[in-house]
Amino acid sequence: MISLYNSITGIVGRKILNNQVSQLCLTNQGIEYIFEASRSTLMVLPEMGQEARVFVYTIHREDAFYLCGFASEAERAMFLELIKVEGIGPKQALKILGAITHASLENLLEAGDLAGLENLPGVGKKTAQKMVLTLKGKLNIESLDAAKVPNGGRSDLGEHEDLAQALVAMGYERKSVNETLKRLIPEFIDLPKAQQEQELMRRAIIALS
Repeated sequence: MISLYNSITGIVGRKILNNQVSQLCLTNQGIEYIFEASRSTLMVLPEMGQEARVFVYTIHREDAFYLCGFASEAERAMFLELIKVEGIGPKQALKILGAITHASLENLLEAGDLAGLENLPGVGKKTAQKMVLTLKGKLNIESLDAAKVPNGGRSDLGEHEDLAQALVAMGYERKSVNETLKRLIPEFIDLPKAQQEQELMRRAIIALS
């Protein structure tokens, strides 16, 4: 990976959320950095005025120069894998990561779940096939998050552990997060993976607030 920075720690400024690519402003020593980011990253990072560490990837092309920001190294690693796929550029990769956690996306890819991938924003049948052909069997993203779970293991939430970590990072107590997700998961078990993640996050925030 070639980038100007590995990460930047600063004070969170504006968060601009939309249905496409979101933006984050972060101030460090008088310099305000603007990042293109996924909705997931903006939801996980602290609120305005609080300190946060943002992992960085620099996009430098003839027609573009900007920073992409990520809440975790694992999300950045998945982003770097996605942009290897023909037809997926940086902004499309951020849209995808804003609709599903990187752990759940890895599960879809490893299972070769084309239907699940086609439910992601901007992903049609051909792109889903290219994603599986390019990335299946070549990912090891979850290992980057192992240290976030006690003893380096995964909780009994399985594929929803990444969502639990996001809620904890937002300030919710771990025990309450686990209990809430365990109660809600059966309600959305039949939904496509991307929609399931979105509904679980929305309902969990309501229940925990």
